[in-house]
Amino acid sequence: MLRNPVYAGVVRWRGVDRAGTHQPLVSRELFDKVQMVLAAHSSGGERSWKHDHYLKGCLVCAECGSKMYYALAKGRFGYFRCIGRNTGRTRCSQGRYVPAAELEREVETVYEGVRIPAALRRRLERVLRTEVAERERHRAEAAEFLTRRLRQLANEREKLLRAY
Repeated sequence: MLRNPVYAGVVRWRGVDRAGTHQPLVSRELFDKVQMVLAAHSSGGERSWKHDHYLKGCLVCAECGSKMYYALAKGRFGYFRCIGRNTGRTRCSQGRYVPAAELEREVETVYEGVRIPAALRRRLERVLRTEVAERERHRAEAAEFLTRRLRQLANEREKLLRAY
């Protein structure tokens, strides 16, 4: 809310700021001072409180069936732990933090035993090849469109600069 220029009487549309027709709630000077204070206090940049891991949301506790959550210790060491234990919703005694690397190895072991029948494998390969080709076609079309649009915008900008 403190970063919204509408409160200082400015309307932003398509990246361009214009003076609004409404009565500003704060002066432009006060708004600019607030922006400077916010910028000074945000020296850490954007922070993410969530940690990504490819097994996150897939693992459940063997004892109580609750999901396992993923976290980082000291910002480097990934581990999983039972959510049921943490919230007290279950009588789970699994208080142990399980290193992510340990669970990754166990999941790999389980998947090593999985065999896809040859007919299903051929069908999946065909479907996946079609999907990849379709996505590549869409990507190429989007790249072509964006290149044309970028040229149009550059031409419009040039015309506006000449007119100015």
